[in-house]
Amino acid sequence: MAITHMHSYLVHHGKNIPEKDRSVIRGTTVQLSGKLFEMLAIVYQKAMQECTTAISFTSSDQTNDARELIVTYATHPHQHKGLKLAQRLQGATDGTPGMGLLFLVRGEEGGKIRTVISRFPADVGILAEEDETGLNVEYLEKVFMKNSRKYKAAVYEDAAVDSGYWTGHVVDHQLNSDMIRSASDYWVIDFLLSDCLTTPKVGSTRLAKMIKEAVKGTTSPAVKSELGSLARLLPNLSGKKVSPRSIAKKFALSDEATAVLKERAKTDQLFNEEFLFDKASFSEVLSFKSVELTSGAILSAPSAEFENVFEEEVVDAKTGEVLFTTQGVIADMRFKRGRP
Repeated sequence: MAITHMHSYLVHHGKNIPEKDRSVIRGTTVQLSGKLFEMLAIVYQKAMQECTTAISFTSSDQTNDARELIVTYATHPHQHKGLKLAQRLQGATDGTPGMGLLFLVRGEEGGKIRTVISRFPADVGILAEEDETGLNVEYLEKVFMKNSRKYKAAVYEDAAVDSGYWTGHVVDHQLNSDMIRSASDYWVIDFLLSDCLTTPKVGSTRLAKMIKEAVKGTTSPAVKSELGSLARLLPNLSGKKVSPRSIAKKFALSDEATAVLKERAKTDQLFNEEFLFDKASFSEVLSFKSVELTSGAILSAPSAEFENVFEEEVVDAKTGEVLFTTQGVIADMRFKRGRP
């Protein structure tokens, strides 16, 4: 690990506020020694493993304002260069996340330049310790230590910064546990002008294959039932940002079912990677066919296996009455309110 520069800025929210009326952003150079440096060095060191959501800068003509500011800082890591990034973050931040501390850490790793951008919540109650000419290091340490585990981060690493730095990875420890997203939209979309690297088709197809292989690979009837129910419910999330991990949490999969699904993901990165769910792509690999009878019964099975699971016999051609038969061991039984 070879950190070469560190800078920090206190950023008040400024979205929907005229630029002339926004709070002044104060910054400082963080010395490469001491308690604050040691804590930030851990964030820097863990970034490549901890930031698991892949993102890519959006561009229609090979230009992106956020990327240009990051490349400029990585190439010329000075406090005034980083200030431009702080101002961009201010313009993307509304009153919900509120005031925050932005840290920029630049280093060199094995011939590559790594830049870590992180945001920590700041405490309004100790704002009085802010110096009018900059930021007091004691203030930074006090705020950082209080919120050292609740932060957002983005990491970029490349040997050729000018031509590289088009993709990166993010993590967000400030989201509520029940949120399905893995990173705040204002952080990824508004501030970094980026989106998930995994396309909806690739991510949704991969997820369908994970579930399909997990169902076939487990001998547990209960796990098969859980994953089958998951496959039937997932199309309702079309257009939403998901990851295998987030859907396992959202649909309250058991630890056993989650472990089976994670095993099919092969790597932690794929299990955590976020993408926009595409119903059509998912259904091309894994879809369920359901038949509802006038008797009130609903028959359901994977589309490709429906005819093998249920034997159909026409009882009365005039009325369209049919008889479905199947057999097997009861794997699960559930009672629900209203219609299934």
